[in-house]
Amino acid sequence: MKPTKKETPLPMGRELPETRDVTARAEEERASMEVKAQIFLARQNPRNEEKAMREIERIAKIPEFAETAFYSYPRSNREIFGPSINLAQEMFRLWGNATTKMTIPFEDDDKFVIDVMAWDFETNASNSRQVIIKNLIQRKDQAGRAQWIRPDERDKRELIERHHSLLRRNCILSLFPRWFVDKIVGIARDTVKKRAGKANIEELRQKLQKEFESMGIYREQVETYLGHSYSATTIEEITELQGIIRSIRDGVTNRNDYFGPEAPKKGTPQEEKKDITLNQVLDGEVKHEGSKEGPSPSTPSAQETSGPSEKESFGPGDERILEEFKKNLLKCNTAVEVQKYMKEVRASQAAMRISQALLGQMANLANDRMRELLKKEGA
Repeated sequence: MKPTKKETPLPMGRELPETRDVTARAEEERASMEVKAQIFLARQNPRNEEKAMREIERIAKIPEFAETAFYSYPRSNREIFGPSINLAQEMFRLWGNATTKMTIPFEDDDKFVIDVMAWDFETNASNSRQVIIKNLIQRKDQAGRAQWIRPDERDKRELIERHHSLLRRNCILSLFPRWFVDKIVGIARDTVKKRAGKANIEELRQKLQKEFESMGIYREQVETYLGHSYSATTIEEITELQGIIRSIRDGVTNRNDYFGPEAPKKGTPQEEKKDITLNQVLDGEVKHEGSKEGPSPSTPSAQETSGPSEKESFGPGDERILEEFKKNLLKCNTAVEVQKYMKEVRASQAAMRISQALLGQMANLANDRMRELLKKEGA
């Protein structure tokens, strides 16, 4: 009689490899069956591309949706407008027969990886994006200094969702022709402009100002970005500012890209100023921004007649740049041309080494020129 083979018991807490893989294999099988079912349904109910495109165009013409459909960011001295996360999600919903999936394939104490994939079941087109994220968030201490700390459960969820939304948007948009995406963004921008043209522009300015303030961005910072007084904001600039707000909220850009890292403290006299109306500008009731008791817009400022003061700390060559700026400013025959020229100057600030003091005086001169032209146009 052959001796029986003695079985060696497994150490406590261990299990057979076959047992350990059962759950993983079952999950893979379930996911595979789910995908097969989605492909089968897509083939049984193919999309009507022309109808889907018409529906997306119709949605882009709804003013309430159009305001959230695009963002704006600076590149190569000009503003680029692109599709927002909201637009990508709506296009994905109306397009149909496609899916997205997010996984976190790696995570440790210092970082984690988010992987997002979009797949069109009809065309078999797919796109995936991946990002490595530090397991840290920024918070300010009691002294107001920014510090990096480890996130709690809620903060980490928000961190994952923010990056997931951005990656998902990029994956979804890759399934659509670029010309069609640009067309929808253009329709949304035109819709916003038309609505703004029919609305009270002062109410739009106040609404935008409140939105910026809720993000810790104040009027003085917006005026520095525009290069002129906020009260002279045009419909085109309002559309651009709405895109900037969406861009910052969606995480496409950082507020520092537009307005700098520092924000004025609340309760300053500048924040308590009332909005200037167009009638006040045309009637010459608004004083020069250079000082609280400066001359009226129709009167040359003290800085123009006697040169820059010592407080402004003008550097070498600044006076020559300022004289050239004045000559070009006089060539502008409309307020829109002044705004466009001031944007070009602001975009070239770093390359031309224009100081903040010089840029501030340029903005004041541009304001004076705009008011002069607005007064002529209103006459």
